Amino acid sequence: MKRTMLLPLVIAMFGGGVSVLAENPSPAASSVSATKSVTLRVEKMACSACAARVTKVLQQLDGVKDAKVDLKAKGAVVDYDPARVSPQQLVDAVNDAGFRASLPAKG
Repeated sequence: MKRTMLLPLVIAMFGGGVSVLAENPSPAASSVSATKSVTLRVEKMACSACAARVTKVLQQLDGVKDAKVDLKAKGAVVDYDPARVSPQQLVDAVNDAGFRASLPAKG
């Protein structure tokens, strides 16, 4: 095969594949939703073990990316995927664990 024929073949194999990937993103890439954050008020936490329990409960929920619980501030900041879990589901999970959680007042 002549050299002049190899170059277009190489470009088609490697260069073309890159442009196809750029034009047609995978379904996983297009279904990625934005992460949101919510601050919950959490009462009935008396010690660091309580805060650790609330953290574990939140982090085990499908769609929760991160949860940081602050015992002194009586709150939790939760980063979550709104396509997989709602703020009310976060509150319900904490309440089911024996604590009293609430969403911030709207206004």
